[in-house]
Amino acid sequence: MSLTPHYENSILGMLRKIADQLDIPEQGQSEAQLALDIHLIVKDLEVSEQPLQGKYVEMNKRELPVRGNVGYNKKAKLFEDLSVCHCKVFPLLSLPDTVLSRVFKSLDIKDKKNLRLVNRWFGKKIKILDSTFRTWKIDLNEYSEFKEVQDTLGKAKIDDIILNYSINIGLLNKILHSSYKKEMLTWILNVWGVYVTGLRVFLIGNEVFLLNEFFRFPHLEMLHLMSTAEPDDDCEIEIELIKRHANTLTKLSVRGYWDWIKVPYEINLPRIQALKFAVCGFAPIKFLTFACSENVRRIDFECCLVDGNLPEIKMPKLLHISIESSTLNLYAFAEQFAEQLITLKIHDLYDLDKRAKFRNLKYLWIDKDVQSGWNFIQDCSTTLEHLVCEFPRPPNNEFAPEQKLEFDLPNLRDLYIMGVGYWRATFNAENLEFLFYQEILLQHHFMMNLDWMNLT
Repeated sequence: MSLTPHYENSILGMLRKIADQLDIPEQGQSEAQLALDIHLIVKDLEVSEQPLQGKYVEMNKRELPVRGNVGYNKKAKLFEDLSVCHCKVFPLLSLPDTVLSRVFKSLDIKDKKNLRLVNRWFGKKIKILDSTFRTWKIDLNEYSEFKEVQDTLGKAKIDDIILNYSINIGLLNKILHSSYKKEMLTWILNVWGVYVTGLRVFLIGNEVFLLNEFFRFPHLEMLHLMSTAEPDDDCEIEIELIKRHANTLTKLSVRGYWDWIKVPYEINLPRIQALKFAVCGFAPIKFLTFACSENVRRIDFECCLVDGNLPEIKMPKLLHISIESSTLNLYAFAEQFAEQLITLKIHDLYDLDKRAKFRNLKYLWIDKDVQSGWNFIQDCSTTLEHLVCEFPRPPNNEFAPEQKLEFDLPNLRDLYIMGVGYWRATFNAENLEFLFYQEILLQHHFMMNLDWMNLT
């Protein structure tokens, strides 16, 4: 093929010229793939002849999975051509970091993991240029795992180079002795404390060492607290952990707390953006929503039982609410923000009394238990972009009249239909890009007008 001047001067053009010298066939490779193929070939050229008792023995030649063998007699010719390479080091190894980072971005995570194993140079460069390989989630479920974690973290540090790591620590074994928890957290704080951004811990009430001011993570962003607290517990440890990290936390999750958690109103969590409650009661939900009201953007409720109505509260930045297998009081709480929400997920909520209109939703999940689910779709038909829906199943009366619905959804991109029951639903979605439906459940009760595919 003839190369234009622009192509010749590009990275891909340079790599293609080197590949031609090595007889690597052109198969539409990307820069990263072509560079890796060339690197493997040049590496084999360096070791294809090894000294053995004054003689040279030829080593086995590497075969590429798709591209097959290449000519190994090209090495001298390649390095003699100064227009291709001015040194005896493959150019990829001498590219500036700004270019290398672009090459690494074009690879998926699996390819980058494999590339790290080529040699130490690649392992070091990828760790420096790709923050994904400096983000770790570590669960210490047994004390016997602690020594291995110490060794692994020790090997991860690169001498004379300051890198930003992100470590998420989990101590979720509720029968792990508090002395072991103390020893492990003490070591982590002393050696890696500035890099800990997430802490997940199961508390049974005897971890009094956490009340010591020493156990403060300076850059903690996510705190997940789990417990099976008894009614007479004052949750002093949980409250102290929340207060201590109030100025850095952006995500807070609590699980297993009912009506006995006592979070004082003076706690303010100004940076919290995501709040999650699982298996919680009225008191923790009331107090923590108040403490996080300033900047919270997302709230998730899972298996929460709330006896009373939550008070009205202003949450100017709240955009996303998810309610699963919880009491109806939480849906009434969500209706306070009907005009500002863009995401609403409702699952396993029976006898829902819909009063407000959610006119600005872009993402909506409703299941068969939401009897008025079709009303939610009509409210936000002009703004909806992602819809997951399942309408009620047929009633016991086989002679019940079939219900007919039609929706005009001009901005809908993704549609997941899990079932329409005894409804006959028509979705007019001319801009739809992705469609999923359970064919067994539909049984000809579903119609789509897809102008972009000329289908009806």
